[in-house]
Amino acid sequence: MQGKALRLQVWRDGDMLELEVLPRDSGQGPRIGIKPKTILKKFGTLASLGEAARWSWDNTRLTFDVLKRLVTAQISPKTMMGPLGIAQASGEAARGGPARLFYLVAVISLQVGILNLFPLAPLDGGHMAVIAAEGALRRDFSIAAKTWVMNAGAAVIFLLICVVLYSDLSKTSLFRFLP
Repeated sequence: MQGKALRLQVWRDGDMLELEVLPRDSGQGPRIGIKPKTILKKFGTLASLGEAARWSWDNTRLTFDVLKRLVTAQISPKTMMGPLGIAQASGEAARGGPARLFYLVAVISLQVGILNLFPLAPLDGGHMAVIAAEGALRRDFSIAAKTWVMNAGAAVIFLLICVVLYSDLSKTSLFRFLP
């Protein structure tokens, strides 16, 4: 892609402009110099609490939307980021300054918190589901039943971990040489 001009359409001041852009190699592949624009806003105490709640709600909805699209195969599991991808994103965020790093930490923390509430047995949501089921039936489950539920939930989580690690590794140069 480097050396070959790209034709972009840009909406600027109410008009559609056509521009030619020449990608340059930045050491991470060809880039055209587009990056997110950060807008800093200042809020008072109450307004900041409202803004934090709105941000958390928007990102919670986005997390559930992505999960729904993963389950319905509208997006590929390869779009998920595992430990290697998170380490790379953390490095890029750290180079971008403390604000970007804290933003990434906040997003990851929110997503981990949401996923922890899923009703898979080893997670907190799984324990709550078992307690709710025991309460609905008005009796404790046997140790064997609880063990089976915990093991099944752990198997699902390990499968998810394997998929995410495979996705991460498949994006590295190590897997590009394999058939």
